[in-house]
Amino acid sequence: MTPLSSRRAARAQSITDAEVLAGRVRTVHVPQRENGWAVLTLEADRGPVCCAGLFPPKVARGLLLTCVGCWDEYDGRPQFRVMSAHAEIDRTRDGITCWLQTIKGIGPKLSGRIFDHFASQVEDVPDRVWTILRDSPERVVEVPGIQRIGPSIVRRIREQTVMGELVTWLMSFDISAAYCKRILDRYGAEAVSRVRENPYLLTEVRGIGFKKADVIGLRMGIAPN
Repeated sequence: MTPLSSRRAARAQSITDAEVLAGRVRTVHVPQRENGWAVLTLEADRGPVCCAGLFPPKVARGLLLTCVGCWDEYDGRPQFRVMSAHAEIDRTRDGITCWLQTIKGIGPKLSGRIFDHFASQVEDVPDRVWTILRDSPERVVEVPGIQRIGPSIVRRIREQTVMGELVTWLMSFDISAAYCKRILDRYGAEAVSRVRENPYLLTEVRGIGFKKADVIGLRMGIAPN
């Protein structure tokens, strides 16, 4: 067996043996690279698990992750090798403020103020606060004292929610977080709707060719060009 066929066989075996592991990020050990790769500890049902691989952008302590991968060893210890992962929004005060802190310009104090401002106005607090942030981020400028930086915060929240949806969808087609960022940079807040309507737009993004676009299109029921 040639080295190339050995690698293909190993990859096929990894996919066959893939498992799902869910939990909350406890510690990020190796800062995330541009392509989304990182090493972190996930607090799962079975206890703390060391995970390495591709994660959504701005992975941080407290985020809920669902990972797909397989078990491996590193330095004599078990490690979960992540092939894809997506973030789940933990709809509690801690979960939503943690998510807000992944956005540039929002720290612990401001994230708490944003949550508490909307929590004081609604019932079913965590769910309704998340709905406001996801569907009407422009309302963030209502938070007292945020008016000066409000527009930039609104734009970043909108980009973050779109990025989350984009990553969750495209990682199922083996599109990495780094490519998702390029797609977001090119198409902005309309990235998801535009790519769903015409997956061949992806060929305009550096590094994604017609072969990958054909795979996505076929899975969506679109005949190849």
